[in-house]
Amino acid sequence: MTDPAHGRVAGWTVEEHLVFDVAFALPRTPVKGLRRSLPDDERRTIAKSVVEHLKICGWHFQMRPIEGHGTGKGA
Repeated sequence: MTDPAHGRVAGWTVEEHLVFDVAFALPRTPVKGLRRSLPDDERRTIAKSVVEHLKICGWHFQMRPIEGHGTGKGA
């Protein structure tokens, strides 16, 4: 039996997470004027295009658990 959550985290596919991460990074790039020139929908469109191109080029994406700092037991 296959795991229905395989390849999905919080209801998103790995590619959807990658699109979000690329779109999030775009206004933080050190390109003069880029932050103000790209509304959210344009950033998502660019990010989707980047991810699709990487998939066409043979890239495969996977997420790994992020380990926090500390014990996770609170104070």
